[in-house]
Amino acid sequence: MAEDRDDIYQALEAPIATWNHQAESGMAALQEALDLLEAHLETLRNLSQSRPTVAPSLVQARLKMRALQQSAEERQATVAVTCSQIEALSMELSTLQEALATLTHHAATTEVLTQRLYQRLESIQGKNFRIQQEPGPPIDAYTDNPEGKDVQPITYRMPEHPSAMRKHREELAKTSQELFSALERRQSPYERMKKLAEDTQGKRLPLGMLLVHARIISERELENALQKQQTVWNRHLGQILIEMGLADAPLIAQAIAAQSRLPYVDLSDVTISPEAVALIPPHLAQLHRCIPFRTDSGSVDVAMANPLDLIALEDLEIITGLLVRPHVATEAAIQEALPQYYAPRI
Repeated sequence: MAEDRDDIYQALEAPIATWNHQAESGMAALQEALDLLEAHLETLRNLSQSRPTVAPSLVQARLKMRALQQSAEERQATVAVTCSQIEALSMELSTLQEALATLTHHAATTEVLTQRLYQRLESIQGKNFRIQQEPGPPIDAYTDNPEGKDVQPITYRMPEHPSAMRKHREELAKTSQELFSALERRQSPYERMKKLAEDTQGKRLPLGMLLVHARIISERELENALQKQQTVWNRHLGQILIEMGLADAPLIAQAIAAQSRLPYVDLSDVTISPEAVALIPPHLAQLHRCIPFRTDSGSVDVAMANPLDLIALEDLEIITGLLVRPHVATEAAIQEALPQYYAPRI
């Protein structure tokens, strides 16, 4: 059994090492692009502070930074696919390890029981016993006494029948599953995803694995979506899941919010403040696919389709002079709200 485990590990070492190398190369390229992006952002900040009239230069800098960001997103998508493949392989390895541990445990248990049986047989060798066949109160069994010597009674109680024990275990498992399902139904998918956003080591789960752990999609459905993602260019996993009918836009937005540790907002459930809307020009709101909905002293809450867009956050903070607190919303909700609050300026 140890040899089987070593064979499994040796067979998996090569693909894991290859995928790790690909992931490290992708992350290094992504880090290089992000460093270049930060340098451009610093240049933009310096220009905005020292030369507020150089609007054309700012526009060109933004265009360059947007191109860099698109390149970084493409590399990030490639790294995400590689990481997903590594995670799938890790899950398979964990399953094999658990199965191997179970087999090892069963083998050890069998060996212990065999040793006890041999010891018991040796201790009663040459003696005959009456054994009660049905569960019930214990009865006494005596050794044969052809010579009339004193003997000591030995008491046995047969264990409960295996079929009855199996039935009790099945009933207990069914009751536990029903209780777990009832508690789970009381939680919304968003609440489940917020609790599952981090793994046991404190690392953020990828979007696909988060949806699997929250029991929104299955592992097979995730594999199909990842395979489809490899055949299209510049498409996020969330968009592919929506196209496949496995999730809707609000659910994907909630998953992104849980994964990014950002709040989710349903624009149909909030009152959008005109004072907040006035802080961001309509062309900037249209460009960055966002809409401000609440403001207080020193900050403004903004619903965004892509709350991780660093350029958009930088632009919004420069134009408002306030701390921007991004909230995740669906792009459809933002596109529906923009003409309502910025018309006819859009």
